[in-house]
Amino acid sequence: LPYVPVPELRATLAWNLEVDSGPRGEFPGTARLHNLDLRLWRVGADGSRSLQAASTSTTENTESLWLRLPSGFRWELEVVAAPGSAPFDWDYALAWHLRPGDRD
Repeated sequence: LPYVPVPELRATLAWNLEVDSGPRGEFPGTARLHNLDLRLWRVGADGSRSLQAASTSTTENTESLWLRLPSGFRWELEVVAAPGSAPFDWDYALAWHLRPGDRD
């Protein structure tokens, strides 16, 4: 059989803490960590989705996924507020790279 490389996905989600500002711009020493999760879905021809991987840390302000993806599927990355999180409006950054697979 011919060798078919399996692509590798590297994805990272990052966001800042929400730091409270004190009087006259002084730092009062309090900050909130909003809790975001990163999910990877395999999407079927009929539009159905199947969860393949998730990064769900509750103590960090980053989530990362590094894995090999089987060929022939459509993939979807999703950023969501973690279950139980209070509603919030907060900026984040999502970066990803899909590289051809290696032989090893």
